[in-house]
Order: sequence, then C-alpha cells, then structure tokens
Amino acid sequence: MAGILLVGAQHLLINRLSSGSIFDPEYPRPWIIAFNVLFGAMLFPRAMQILSMQSASALLPFTGHFPSVPPEVSYGMGELRWFSHLAGLSGD
Repeated sequence: MAGILLVGAQHLLINRLSSGSIFDPEYPRPWIIAFNVLFGAMLFPRAMQILSMQSASALLPFTGHFPSVPPEVSYGMGELRWFSHLAGLSGD
C-alpha cells in the first residue's frame, strides 16, 4: 500500500521523467485518472484532519479540555472522501 501511495505522490515527477512535461503526460486516460485519485486520496484526508483539529481547538476555551473526535466522525470523513472522488470523476 505504501508503494502505491508513493507512486501517487510522485506522479508529477513520473510525468516529467517519462514525457518531459508535467502538463502534457503521454499516458492513457485511465492511468491519469488513477494517478489523480491516488494523489487526492492522500491529500484530502490531511485537509479533513486539519479541519477537525482546528474545530476541536476552537472549542478548547469553551470546554476546558481538548475534545476527542469520535470514530464515527473519522469514518464519515473517509466516506466523504470517496464520494467526492466519485463525484469528481463523474463530472466529465
């Protein structure tokens, strides 16, 4: 799994080395979609984690302690991630 995510993280470098440009990759369309999904699968959860930590930090002065995020919220963020990928891919 880590190797697959590493390929997704380095897809711009792979594009530049293979075709000379990151803006005009010479890959079949399904490969480009797969690279973008892998990159988004790494980036979007980090953004959701930052959002949840900022909202928990905003509640700190009012509650007196750092609130914990229930597992259901984390699972919901994961489901939202996959549904947003599906919506982005079907928007052609």
